[in-house]
Amino acid sequence: MKRIIAMASACATAFVLAGCGPVGPADSAPSTFSDAPLPQLSAEVLGQRGSIVTSAPIRNPSAALAADGNHGWTVTYRSVSGVDGSAQQVSGVVFVPSGHAPAGGWPILSYGRGATGLDPQCGPSRHSDLLGYDLVVASLLQLGFAVTMTDFQGWGSGGGENLYLEPKTAAFNMIDAVRAVRAVVPDASNIWYAVGGSEGGQAAWAANEYAAAYGDGLEFRGSASSAPTIDLTGLVALAQSGWLSHEQQLWLPMVLAGMSNYHPELNAGDYLHGELAQGESMWSACSGPQADQREQVLASLTSGDTEPVSDAAVARLKQALASIAVPQRRASGPMLVITGDADQTVNVSWVRQAVRTGCRIGDSIQFEVRPGEGHTALNSGPQIGAWLLDRLAGKAAISTC
Repeated sequence: MKRIIAMASACATAFVLAGCGPVGPADSAPSTFSDAPLPQLSAEVLGQRGSIVTSAPIRNPSAALAADGNHGWTVTYRSVSGVDGSAQQVSGVVFVPSGHAPAGGWPILSYGRGATGLDPQCGPSRHSDLLGYDLVVASLLQLGFAVTMTDFQGWGSGGGENLYLEPKTAAFNMIDAVRAVRAVVPDASNIWYAVGGSEGGQAAWAANEYAAAYGDGLEFRGSASSAPTIDLTGLVALAQSGWLSHEQQLWLPMVLAGMSNYHPELNAGDYLHGELAQGESMWSACSGPQADQREQVLASLTSGDTEPVSDAAVARLKQALASIAVPQRRASGPMLVITGDADQTVNVSWVRQAVRTGCRIGDSIQFEVRPGEGHTALNSGPQIGAWLLDRLAGKAAISTC
């Protein structure tokens, strides 16, 4: 699920959105909906968010990041767990374009990466090419943003447990990364945007939802999510009926392993059988022979390899997945959401339903389904670039609700 958003040099080209019919009525928020609460945070934790623990210039950036004379730092900064409100240290990278900042300072873009693996080594900040995200970051720098990409809690050098797909934590990590930029870059603005793909697409949506309540002192302008993993409850019915795609079957071990850190009631053995039940390191690795083994397993998978063992196991997984689904709160700003109708990992119907829910609670969402495109082959970069530049220019956002 790497490099979901392949920002091209054409990002700055004007784009006329087509084929984005309304997704549902934008009626008033249902009486049953209420914003998910923030965890209880002490004054000390609140005061330290985004503060820098360590910062060092990047000495050997990839060719893409070094090409235009950009400046970069690896950072460790303070953030917050969305599970229990505890203080956490999170690592990531910060980049600014070469040259002088515009009037008002560099606008900041917080980028959420897709899934790379569960091992701490899978934090992009540990790799000179950011595990392939260097091209994305370089393209965003060309648009005139200061760019930060968090490793997310539990990856990189920050420590702590990974909380894969837990949206509050991901949102807090992305928002506090913006604060970290402002601590490292004196001429950074307080204006910021959230962008991401796959796991990072969910994180960008969640960052939008929590920007008003948690992002105090910052000026949030909107988010863009590509192929977001926003509501995975549909995985359960597919697993029960034996209709998981091979991509979803290969993904499920990572989902279960990550979620077990904050949903300990989930037992992977209740859902994974055969070769999928073996070798957790295979699902944690982001590169090398162990990661390559995943593709070898693909050929031998059967529908029974991901069948839940009981109705009780079904109920536990469905409840756990529902707890991390978004929307969780009303959005703080406009949103662009793009997915493909050939996505074999996150079904288009799941994304469409989440967008409908967002529309019903009053969110402003521009939604597009791209025909024939899938999870790792979604050509959303030029549209996202144009959308960001329109927001930066002060143009009103379009809503297809």
